Amino acid sequence: MSDDKVFDAVREAAGANGVFDLAQITTFTGHRLGDHVHPREVTISVRDSGNVADPGRWSVLVTDEDGRVAGGKNETELRSALDTMQWSLLDAEKD
Repeated sequence: MSDDKVFDAVREAAGANGVFDLAQITTFTGHRLGDHVHPREVTISVRDSGNVADPGRWSVLVTDEDGRVAGGKNETELRSALDTMQWSLLDAEKD
């Protein structure tokens, strides 16, 4: 079964039980140097809301090990969502 068919089946079953705004989230971890002397671990969460969510199917959220968060806009294409990321927010001084 394709990923889209799995997503549609889960969406249908969940929707029948009151679940809405369903998304599949894929998580990546890595390290980012940014404006800092030492690399910081980052978690990149890619949210796919499926075909029914167009035009805002894709969104991306990045969190670093110090709790800073950066996001972008919901977009039709994953590449566009990645391109709207505000990575500089991860360089701000921690409160």
